Amino acid sequence: MNAGSDQAYSTLEGVPGGYQPCWQDKPLPSDVGKQVVPDSGKQQVVYNGIEVAAKEYYAQDTGGLHHPSRPSRRKRSIYGMALGLIVILAVVLGGIFGSRHKHKPSITSFAPKIQHNIAAVSFASSSVNNTRVYYQDDMGRIIEAAASTNNATWINIPIGFSGKNSSALAAAVSRPGFLLVQEISVFYLDSNNLIHDVIYDSSTDSWNAGTISGQGYSTMPNSSLSAMYNQCQLCANTTIVAFQDSNGFVQVANLTRSGWILTQVNLNPHLGTGLALQPFYLAGLEDQINLYHQKNDLNLSLASWKPAAKNNGVYGWSVNEQIYYAASPGIPIAAASAYSNVSSGFESWIEVLSLSDSGVKVDTWSGEINDWLQHDAHPSVMANSTRNGTIYGSVAVTAIGNAFAVVTENRGDTIQNWQVADDMIDWRFVGNVNIGSAWD
Repeated sequence: MNAGSDQAYSTLEGVPGGYQPCWQDKPLPSDVGKQVVPDSGKQQVVYNGIEVAAKEYYAQDTGGLHHPSRPSRRKRSIYGMALGLIVILAVVLGGIFGSRHKHKPSITSFAPKIQHNIAAVSFASSSVNNTRVYYQDDMGRIIEAAASTNNATWINIPIGFSGKNSSALAAAVSRPGFLLVQEISVFYLDSNNLIHDVIYDSSTDSWNAGTISGQGYSTMPNSSLSAMYNQCQLCANTTIVAFQDSNGFVQVANLTRSGWILTQVNLNPHLGTGLALQPFYLAGLEDQINLYHQKNDLNLSLASWKPAAKNNGVYGWSVNEQIYYAASPGIPIAAASAYSNVSSGFESWIEVLSLSDSGVKVDTWSGEINDWLQHDAHPSVMANSTRNGTIYGSVAVTAIGNAFAVVTENRGDTIQNWQVADDMIDWRFVGNVNIGSAWD
């Protein structure tokens, strides 16, 4: 590790050291405001592909209206005519008149299954790695599941705020040494698809509403959310959240000392794209900010905000930094990087999670080789069984290589947990996050 590292420790095992606080206040100085110029003349850099298959989020309708019939018995013609009118009216209204069997018919309605989404963060406190998973119960309440390396038992506590059912969720935790107190920010959507944030203050052990709801940022109903703290020795020390607005544009909101600043990133995105922010260490410079997403041609792609020294003298977004192969529409994406860097000055590792018909797909970047270590990996512990049908949904991964996914099996939805090994390739199944009866 070199002296300029983000954190001189292994995020897979150890505990980060402190930083010197940095109180710069530089917003991301590019693409500010609404821009609707389409991308053109793109130069595509194709890496070994990320190929994923369709993911069904909602239960299939298996029933509907049942209309058994029964011959009528007319004693008089007038009664027959009246009865015929009643039958016609009943059919028009979707009702059922009579039955060959003596039981009362019923109309069964089928509502879409609630889509359960998650977000997760990991951080060090008192030399112990802690992990928090955020989810909603079926009433929309946001709940924190907490565990640590010292206590693997999950403790579930509602944080006191609710979003719309099936809201996208995003969570980010501040890095040690940059704020006077440690913060966790959780973002969610209300019933009008407006973004809200709630912030945990470790000094008071309390959750408090943030200020982003006052900006009126309106999203697509199925917008993803992704968040991070932009903190490094030369960074602006701000909170960032990415979302897809109600017009389909990807926006990055940046909380500076003067308030929220909105930047539109012209990604030409798929409507319903997954989004994943991830900081990328650059020695002697501000961190690069990576944003994984899906373009409207369904290619899973990477855009990056870069400091001027890495972007032809201009601070701004490189919207076609890397373009991968096509993926299924709207697949979830999650990404995380280490708090540490290798001696050559590169980020120690990056893990990117997405989905395929085989289960959770993992792509791993290594700072030791300054390149992707593996693409299209399907760890066996994250694989779909050919015997027992498993559907993977929302995914999350943290800076200690702790991964999570919503998994639908015969017994219903669960949150499964895996941990990457020190080789950054092998994964082991940790267990299910115990969420009690929240999804019963």
